[in-house]
Amino acid sequence: HPGMEAAREVWWSSALVRLTMDEKGVREIRLHPVETGRNADREAAILRPTGKAGHPRTEGRPRRADAGNAERILTRIQRLSEPFGVTVAIEDGVGIIRL
Repeated sequence: HPGMEAAREVWWSSALVRLTMDEKGVREIRLHPVETGRNADREAAILRPTGKAGHPRTEGRPRRADAGNAERILTRIQRLSEPFGVTVAIEDGVGIIRL
């Protein structure tokens, strides 16, 4: 499993996407940050054991990111989106792209 042993901030975090649409198409995109068992920082420390049997630390089950990880995840998405002219606002721990 690539990345499983390595401490990589981008491997262990993501965001669930919620679209708001009307008759003209997508109006807003909300990004809800999630972590998959490790912190969303360079060290990627294990947050919780999630596996059983021979692999008690098998990460991967997404959960809502805590405030610190949510901020890191959304700030990274902001930074990566900017060169494409996309503005990601961060409000109450959620990324918002208004179209």
